[in-house]
Amino acid sequence: MPSMVILDASRRGRHVPGLAKWSLGVGIVATVGANVAHGMNHDIVGIPLRCNHRQRRMDDRRQPTSE
Repeated sequence: MPSMVILDASRRGRHVPGLAKWSLGVGIVATVGANVAHGMNHDIVGIPLRCNHRQRRMDDRRQPTSE
């Protein structure tokens, strides 16, 4: 919602309210923080590392065992 207030004020050539700027900034920081917190459960690299681990497990299953 704050982005729409900022957009409307910019289009009309009016001053952008400080609360709208602040709310947009807090929303961005909260979103990034939540994504980082979720990714920390999967190691420092996050989800790509977890996906790579799954791929390696599947590759190990495909390789014939050496006797």
